[in-house]
Amino acid sequence: MKPVAKRNRLVRQFAEEGTRHVLMESTRAAIEKMAEEFARERVADPEFRAYLGREVATAARDLLADLRAADPDVHGVK
Repeated sequence: MKPVAKRNRLVRQFAEEGTRHVLMESTRAAIEKMAEEFARERVADPEFRAYLGREVATAARDLLADLRAADPDVHGVK
C-alpha cells in the first residue's frame, strides 16, 4: 500500500472512531438528562409516590417471607 493511501486510511479510521466516541457520549448524556427529568416528574406526582410506596412495602414483605422460608432460625419472628 502506498504511504499516502495508508495515511488516508488511518486518518479516516481516526475520524470514524472519534465520531463514534463523541456520538456515544452525547447520546449517553441526552439519555441521562431525559431519565432525570422523567424521575423528577414521577416523584412530584403524589399518586405515583403512593403507588411506589405500596410496591416497595409489598416487595419488602415478599423478601422477608422468602428469607424466613429459607432460614427460619435466622429470620424467624422472636
